[in-house]
Order: sequence, then C-alpha cells, then structure tokens
Amino acid sequence: MADSDDDYDARKVSFICDEEDEDLLSSATEGAESDGDYHYDGGELHAIDRLKRFWDQRRYRTSTMMLIVIFSLVKALEYLMRENYKSDLRRGVGRASVCSVQFFAQVLSLLASLVISLHQEGSWRFMRRVLWSTRILHFGLLGAMFMFSFWLQISASTRHGPKVWSNIASYSGTVLAPFLSMLYFNRVYGTMQWLCFLMITFALCTFIALRERYSECPAYSDIRCGSRQAVLWIQSNADFAGAGIAFAAISLRIFASILLERLFHTWKDYYAVLKINMDFAACCVAMLGWLLADQITDEATKFQLNSSTFWGTWAAEDYALVAVLAAWFWLSGLMVKQLSTTVWVMFGQLAATTAIFIKDPLSADEHNFGVRLGPSLMLLIIAWMASLMRRTAEVYEDERKMGVVDARKVVVGQEDWAAAASAQTNEIDSMSDKLWHGVCMSSDPLSADELSSGSPWLVCGYDKEDELHHLHKEEEEEEQSSSSGMDTQMLVISLAYAATDTLKTLLNSYALSSSQINVNSMSFLSFLVGLIFASLMTWHAHGLGCSRHSDEESAVEKPQKGLLQAWNFRKILEYSGSSVLQAATMCLSNMAFAFGLSPAMSAVLGKVYTPVLAVGERLILKKRRKTIEWFAVTILTLGTFAFLYLQIYDYEEGLAKAMSNSFPLILCILGACTAAIQALVSQGIYEANRDVDFYMNKVRFDAGSAAFILLAVPLLSLTASRGKDLLWLPRAVNADCDVSQCWPKVPSLAKGGSIHWPWSMEESMMTCTPEACTGSCACHSGLFAGWGLQPELYLFLGVTVLYGILVGIIYDKYGSLHRAKCDAFGLLLVYWVGNPLLNYLTEGTSFHVSLRDECLDIVSFIVPLAALSTDIGKIMTSEMLQKVSAFRMGLFAGLLSRVRGREVVVMFSDPGGAQEEEFQEVIELLDQRAADIRKKGALVRVVDDRDIPEHWLGKLRILFNSNVGKVQQKAYKSLRDLLSDDRIESAPTRVAIGVNSWSRNYHMVALCRHGVSASTAGLSQSSVRSLGIQEIKDCKEAFAKAASMHEKLMKVTKDPVHRNHQTSLEALRDGLKPQEPTPPYVQFISEER
Repeated sequence: MADSDDDYDARKVSFICDEEDEDLLSSATEGAESDGDYHYDGGELHAIDRLKRFWDQRRYRTSTMMLIVIFSLVKALEYLMRENYKSDLRRGVGRASVCSVQFFAQVLSLLASLVISLHQEGSWRFMRRVLWSTRILHFGLLGAMFMFSFWLQISASTRHGPKVWSNIASYSGTVLAPFLSMLYFNRVYGTMQWLCFLMITFALCTFIALRERYSECPAYSDIRCGSRQAVLWIQSNADFAGAGIAFAAISLRIFASILLERLFHTWKDYYAVLKINMDFAACCVAMLGWLLADQITDEATKFQLNSSTFWGTWAAEDYALVAVLAAWFWLSGLMVKQLSTTVWVMFGQLAATTAIFIKDPLSADEHNFGVRLGPSLMLLIIAWMASLMRRTAEVYEDERKMGVVDARKVVVGQEDWAAAASAQTNEIDSMSDKLWHGVCMSSDPLSADELSSGSPWLVCGYDKEDELHHLHKEEEEEEQSSSSGMDTQMLVISLAYAATDTLKTLLNSYALSSSQINVNSMSFLSFLVGLIFASLMTWHAHGLGCSRHSDEESAVEKPQKGLLQAWNFRKILEYSGSSVLQAATMCLSNMAFAFGLSPAMSAVLGKVYTPVLAVGERLILKKRRKTIEWFAVTILTLGTFAFLYLQIYDYEEGLAKAMSNSFPLILCILGACTAAIQALVSQGIYEANRDVDFYMNKVRFDAGSAAFILLAVPLLSLTASRGKDLLWLPRAVNADCDVSQCWPKVPSLAKGGSIHWPWSMEESMMTCTPEACTGSCACHSGLFAGWGLQPELYLFLGVTVLYGILVGIIYDKYGSLHRAKCDAFGLLLVYWVGNPLLNYLTEGTSFHVSLRDECLDIVSFIVPLAALSTDIGKIMTSEMLQKVSAFRMGLFAGLLSRVRGREVVVMFSDPGGAQEEEFQEVIELLDQRAADIRKKGALVRVVDDRDIPEHWLGKLRILFNSNVGKVQQKAYKSLRDLLSDDRIESAPTRVAIGVNSWSRNYHMVALCRHGVSASTAGLSQSSVRSLGIQEIKDCKEAFAKAASMHEKLMKVTKDPVHRNHQTSLEALRDGLKPQEPTPPYVQFISEER
C-alpha cells in the first residue's frame, strides 16, 4: 500500500465493521472456481437483499427445515381431521371410537418402524437391542405418562361450565417446555428467547380465548352462542379447576417428551430402532386404554371418546386419520430427537393455530370469524414473528456457546485441528469426550447400555452443549457482569414516564370528564406553567446571561448561557416547527371528534403513531434500525392494536358501527401521523442543539407551543361539538346546576351542524341567559371559564407539566420511538392498576369484575414484552457483532505477532481514544453503517510501523467482513498461508489487550482471547496479557477516593497528618500513567453515541 506522505512513520488500515447483522455476517461469498477463491461483494444493498440475508442467517439446515415444514403441515392436517371428527360426533354421524383409532395408528407406526429398521440393518440383529429390558422399562413408563396426560385432557374437556380457560391452559406449552427443559437439562435460554416464548404463548392463548368465547353458551337456555350474554356468562363462570387439570396434562406430556429427549441423547441408535420401543409401549398402553374406555359410565366422557360401542362405525375418514396420526407420531419423535421438545411444542402449537385460522372462515361453524378477524390475524402474525425473533436469539446463543468454546475447529478446520490436538490436548474437548463419548456414545449401542449404570434419566446431567457452557460458567458470568444492558438512568426515566402517563390518563378520565373547563385551557396552562418552571431553572443554573465570555481556542467573544439566550426570539422561531405541528395535531383530532369519532376509536387509530414514527426516523432523521428491532416494533404495534380493539369492539358486531363513517377515521389517522412527525421534528431539534441546556430548549419549545395554542383555540371552537369547547358560547360551569337551558346543545358537523362563527351563532345554542341562569347556573364564556377551586384540576395540571418534562428528556436522550415503547408500560399499568382502582373508588366495582376479560388479561402483556424486546434485541445484536469483531481481531493479532516476532496490542476504545493525529489517511474496506448516519460507526483499524503490502488487503477484507463459519475459516487459512511458513507458525504468540473505554468490555476481551488461542491452533506457545489501562484507571480512582477521604478527615480533625497523606496519595495518582500502545496494534473504536 503506497502512502501519500513520506513523513508518516506508520501505516494505518481501517476495517469498517458493520453493526447490522445481515451485513457483517454475510458480506463475502465463496467463489465458484475453487475452495480458496473469494470475491468481496460490497456496496449498498436493496431491501430485498437485506431481507434475504436476514433469512439466510436464521434458517435451519435444509434437512431440518424440511422436517419442520412437513411436521407443521402434518400437524395442521391432524388437527383439522380431529376437529372434523368432533364435529361429526356432535352432528350424530357415525365414526370409529377414539381409542381404536389411536391403537391402530400406533400399530401402523410400529410396522413402519420394523420395516425401516430391517431395511437399514439388513437383518433382525436390531431386535437384540429392542428387547433389552432397560429400554422396554423406560419406554413403557413414557407410554404410561403420555396416556395419563391424554386422560387428564379428556377429564378437563368433560367438565361442566365454560372451557375457555381449559383450552387456554392447553396452549401454554410454548413457555412451559423451555422452563421444564431449563430445570431438567440445566439449559440456559437468553433473555431475548424468554421474551419471545412469552410473546408466542400470550398471542396463541389470546387467539384461542377469543375463538372459544364464541363457541360456548349455557345449556338449555335461550342464550345464543357468540352473543353478548353468552360472553358475559363465560366470563362470570370461569372454570379454573378445569384449567388446572388441563395445565397438569400439558405439563406431564411435555415432561414425558423431555425424558424421551434424554433417551435419544443417551442411546445412540437408529431412530427407527428406538421408535420400535416407543410404538410397542404406546400400543400396549393404547390397548389398555381402549379396554378401560369400554367400562366408562360417565356419558360426557363416553361421548368424547365415542366409546358407546367397542369399535364404533368406521368410515373412510377414520382410515385416513389413522395414517395421518401414524405420520404425526413419527415426525414428532424426529422433531424431539433432531431439535428439542421446545421446538416440537412451539411449531406444533403454531401449526394448529394457523390451521384454525384457515379453517374457521371455510366451515359452517365459523365462531363469529368476521368479528374477530382483525385481532386474530394480528395475534397470529405476532406469534410467527416472535418465533423468527427467537430463532435469531438462538443463532446468537449458539455462536456464543459453541462458536467460542469450540472456536479452533471453526477457524482452522478439522485437519489442522487434528494436527494441533496431537501436539496439545484441549482441556475442554477432553472433558467433553470423557463425559459424552466415553459413556453415551459407542459403535455398539447395546454395549454402551450395558456399561452405563442406572437409568439414563439420572446418569447424564446436561446436554453436550450445555455441559460445555457450564465449563465456562465463570467466564460467562464475567461477560454478563459487563454486559451493556439497559442504562439505569434510562430505566428510571422510563418507569417515571410510565407512572406519570398512567396517572395523567386516570386524572384525565376523572378530572376533565367531570369538569366544565375548556380542555384547550388545560393544554395552554400546562405549557405556560412548564415555560415558567423552565425559565426559573435556567435562571437558577445560568442567571440572566448578560455577560459574555471568550472562547480560549478561537478567542471569540460568545454570549453566556442564560435566561436571555433561552428567550431569544430567533431561536424560538427556529423551534416553532414543532409547535405548528402540535397545533395541527390538535385541530385534526378535534375535527375528527366533531365528525363523530368516538374517544375509544381515537385511541385505537392513534397507535398508527408508532409505525409512522419508526419509518419517519429512517426517512427524516436518517436512523437505521436492525431487522430484529423492526420485528419488535411491528409486534409492539400489532399488540397495541389488538389490545385496544378488544377493549372497544362490540361482541356481536365488532367495529362495524364505529367504522361506518370513514371521514373522521381519516382525520384521526392524519392527526396521528402529524403527531409522529412533530415528535421527530422535536427530536431533531434536540439532537441539533446538544450543547444547549435542556431547560433552555424547553423554554423555546413551550413558548412556541403556548403561543400557537392561543392561535389554534379559535379555530378549534369553530368545529366544536361540545358547549364547553366553544370559546365564545355562554354556558353554565357548575355541575350542580339542574336548569337544562343553561346547558346549551351544540350540533356537531356530523349531525348537520354548521361552522360556529362568533357573529352568526345559531339561536338554538344561545339558551344560557343572565335572566334564566343565575346563582350556581350563572353563565360564563372564554378560555378559562370553569376554573375554580377544584383540586383535581390543579393536580392534573401539575402531572401534565411533569409529563411534558419527561417527554422532553426522553426526546433529548433516547429518541421519540423510546417514548412509544414507554407508552406500552403505561397501557399495562392503566389496565391492571389504574382502571380497576378508579372503578373501585368511583363506582365500587371489585377488582375481579374489572379484570375478568380473559382476552384483555392475556394480550395486555404482549405490548410491554415487545417494547422490551426492541431494546434487548438491539443490545443482543450489537454485542454479538462486537464479539465477532473481537474474535477476528484476536485471530489477526496472533498471526501478526508470529510474523513480526514481537508483541501485538489489541485496543478497545471509545471514539477519540488513543488515536494519533498524524494518521489521517483511512482506507475504507467496507462502508460503515452507523445507527445514525450523521455519526461515525464502529471501525477496526491496524496501525503498523511498516508498509502493509497491497495484497494483504483483499484477504483482510474477507476476514473482517465474512460470514461466520465456513468463509471465515477459509479466509483466515488463506491469509495465514500468505503471510507465514512452518517456522513462523511455531514461533511464540504474544498479544496484549487494552481497554480504554467507559465500559470494561469483558465480552470483547474474552472473545479476543479465544481468537488468539484459535490462531495458534496449539502449534505455538501463546501469551496474552493486559496492557493495564483499565487497571490503572481503577487504581487512580481508588487513590482519588482515599485522598478525598483524608481531605475530609483533615477538615474535621485539623490534623496535618491527613494533609500529608492526601498529598502523597494525589502524587501516586498523578504518577500512574497507562502504557501507550506502540505499532503494530489492532484497535476497535466503538460507534459514536
């Protein structure tokens, strides 16, 4: 590489590490000519390309993907055929008994297992393993457990009363399976995976609850299923005992599957051979159940099992059902063996729910599908999107567990690993082989069984990957202690905002609904009080700002921050764009109400704000969000829509009446879009004035807002639909007034009313006159009419002012979309705490009655979970990509150390940390994509005191921008072959790691160490030490605290000894200086915030 300036004594190459997963993880592709040829595919990608890369990184292997698809289709078909079977029984159509169908399906599966096993082994030798007594015992117990769970499910379905909660409990398996797996296998699921499991479970349970409320009604009554009375009957007669039985049934079934998974992991045999034991046990148990069913006397249970006759009436559909059940049994076992019980349960329930959604509109009994179409579709989309997010989290967890612990195999390849293992035994693999290959694996499965002691359910404690995880438990705890996580300040501000928003919502329902003030007066006063408060805070912090000070660098006189600068008229005009949009939002909202929009419908359509805000951030503020964040925002929006829809819809008609007039709906949507743009403009102003004090910014915002509200109030009065919103209309303001003519009626535009000009008021509205309305009915007009000694109004005013301050802080620090996420927690607090408490205090309604809507109870949790997953997904993706960069830095640093025969430093720095000014040339190998394109993104650079050859660059491009795995392995081998030989490979590897950032970056340090270790492949000695930067910072902080303590003691005791100690400690502190890295070194510079 040629340098443009000969005075430079070092050369620098910068590798831009894209922090978007679909770019960094898949930027280099394998060439078609040979295994060692690659080409770098740079440049901007289209949206379709990004989605394709996102999908390619998350999809399973082709065989696994095919298994999941076929299983899902068969599961959906099995569910539909079972539903058709139940429908035929209700209509009196003759069908075979349930137990006979179950038995013959198991027999068919057993025959298939025998045929396939014979074909695989070519003889009957496998029967020796099949007839082994331990296998027969274990699979027999599992068969009994599955059959008992089946009878528990039958018991729950035959109870009297509504079965909504029983059916809901049956769909709790998606979160129950990983919980039981965690307890039994000691599996570790990340926070993101748990959030996804919960979202899937809540979405499916709400979907089922919404469907079931239209399928049940009281027996022997005139109440029609699906009617309003039937829904209220279901809510008032919830059968929680039946739900407990159903929950026990699904728990037992999942636990049995987990035990089956353990047997699959322990007995390494052909699946078909193991399936023989499974099917034989299931046949025996099914035959026993068939015989017992013939003795049942309970009519409800006999009807469920169709056991009035031993065989039943076999039809063509029953033979087809036997074949489908046998296929489902086979595929279920394969899912558990190849994947896990968690994946089996999750995809099974997703497939069944999707089948329900497709079946209902096509069947005669559609369960009021038209009414629940909207929320059902949203809930189904939420469930599938959450499953894709879970897969993303699983990919990252797999990379963290296996891609790091087993990194040497991934990077240097199996051949080099074998050579390295002969020279230096890896401790992790040796422990793993001892635990697993020595006991649980063998070329002769029966000999392994004979050598094992006790039950497989007790011998092996962990899965292999989980055991490897526990071998590095201490290291991962160290990584987690340094995890960027959520900022504590952000969490406190978010919780304060959610609580204030909840209180504001409740006071709005209580104070404003019972008062006769003009609501616009509350908005004006909130801005006015906020303006006064911000002015006082600015004056307290900076004074008036009359004096001027000089900038030491530019020697230019600059005005000091202060109250006069906050009230700069030109600046207020610059900030007025937000105020104009806010006034426009108020006008559009009031016009929508004037044309007949209900407040409830306004709350639903107002949530268009969230997706418009997310898209607007990208278009207006040029913010970039990772794909997983877009998924979370979509779930957040859909969950909010579903929650609000279920709050306001009519049980029988849905939103048909509310949506009959489209014009006010359009006005409301336009108002929400304008509010989103106003939030983005406000955020942009805050970001453009980072050097301005927050309260100075607030003075300028509130001054413009108060002024424009005064201008907008007359316009809002022209289309008002209530007397108290009309500025110039005389009206009574005391709620105790009982004279009807003192309360003028204002015809809305939706009902044929006209524009309310002050000079041409309709006579029908001018009914409040001084002659007829006196005393408590005295007439008042104007903006502040009705403001009296009502403490709740002033409390609401104070809360509104605090709310405005918190909104400004969120816009300033975290962005407008963060406010939309905080609103999710406000919805949860209002529903679970606020509304029940308000109903109890005002109407005496018990909490149980206020919270007995099972659909709302469940779906209310999706919204805050989606809000959390947005931030956690961003953190998870960023940390994963930081680890990938750190691992590759360790690879290259180890290789460069052997090539140069000297120590190489790896630095992790914040923007501006340890960067020499003379190195100005930057060679960009990949265009950085920061979260905000107005700032610099994270980059990796190499600083060297020698010329870096041009032919290095192509190999380095591929290494630092390649896909994790195969391409990375070949890219590193190609670079290693280019730069080294056998003599260099045996040279010692010396690397020093330094952290010069606000966070300790333990996760990156750990991955860098693994990268250095992987680069040696056991062929050379390696030494990794700390550069001491962070340690020196800690020591200086400790000396500073100790010096401060002696200073305080000296003031108290007047003993000069403490002054001497303070001076000595300060001298020690000042004498500590971190070691500056010398070329060559590799540096990671984090993204600008």
